[in-house]
Amino acid sequence: MEKPAAEERILDAAWNIFIQKGKAAARMQEIADAAGINKAMLHYYFRSKDRLFEVVFFRALEDLLSSAAVVLGSPMPLAPKIESVVSMYIDSILERPALPLFVISEIQANPGLLSHEAFEKEEIQQEISLFGDQLRMAAEKGDIRRVEPEHLLMDLLGMIMLPFTAKSLFLGLMDWSDEEFVVEMNSRKKSIPAMLMASLRVPNPV
Repeated sequence: MEKPAAEERILDAAWNIFIQKGKAAARMQEIADAAGINKAMLHYYFRSKDRLFEVVFFRALEDLLSSAAVVLGSPMPLAPKIESVVSMYIDSILERPALPLFVISEIQANPGLLSHEAFEKEEIQQEISLFGDQLRMAAEKGDIRRVEPEHLLMDLLGMIMLPFTAKSLFLGLMDWSDEEFVVEMNSRKKSIPAMLMASLRVPNPV
């Protein structure tokens, strides 16, 4: 069932304001103004700022984690799986570049968000567990070196997200335009999987 147009306008307006100001500084009146509705209608759709923030935040968190987690838990071979996850993440974040910093900042401010009933953490953990099983079996066969799945995931997410969370730093250091930054991030769809797969190679015996 499609959401009413007014509800979608509210969610879009709330996303923009929460991104700019964070939950604490955002005000319901400015969200209503940005959505082109009155405050009473805003409260009709979303009872409180807490409720509105939860909907916006968990939609953002799902965009950042859930789809990639499903790919990680799939039976796809390891190399194309990593390529698919990296490409999926970069495409998603290029559409909403503020997404990683918003999610990370709000979790730092309120770590309890990851225990909220709206966050399907168990499903994501299950997909990661399946990915870990795949890595262990590949190591047992001698296809890759032994690696902790958590460490590989931290490497993967860090290599993708750091340039976005530190975008201003990279633009200043490299003298890149926004357009050049996008080109560089698209090039990382190939370079990140290549680096990760190289790190998994079994060392040659001395």
